[in-house]
Amino acid sequence: SAPPRDVLRCLSKMERLVSQATSEDLRALRSSRGLITITLSKFVEQDRVRQDSVSMGLSAEFSGQESGQQVNLVKTPWLRDMEAWDAMTWAWLFALAVHGASDVLPVFSDTGSGEGAS
Repeated sequence: SAPPRDVLRCLSKMERLVSQATSEDLRALRSSRGLITITLSKFVEQDRVRQDSVSMGLSAEFSGQESGQQVNLVKTPWLRDMEAWDAMTWAWLFALAVHGASDVLPVFSDTGSGEGAS
């Protein structure tokens, strides 16, 4: 099935933030083999034009050379309709946002040893 129209509208406004991360952070994230926490957050940010604007973003926190490193992956303006989204719509948005950032996320393979991502 196809993503809901609201998700596609949101994705069309999505901005990749990984370009703002340092190359060291991206290498550490890409090579990380520990726990990676991907967080979807709603936040207020200062904007010179509109003053305060509400956004939604996706970030990855991981243990690299420093404890608790974080890389911001994407952000998009918060849409008023998001307040009424059901779990399936949020799942579509999360999955497509993670897929959009997959070039900087680690690739886990099944080694048969019981380790890796599940």
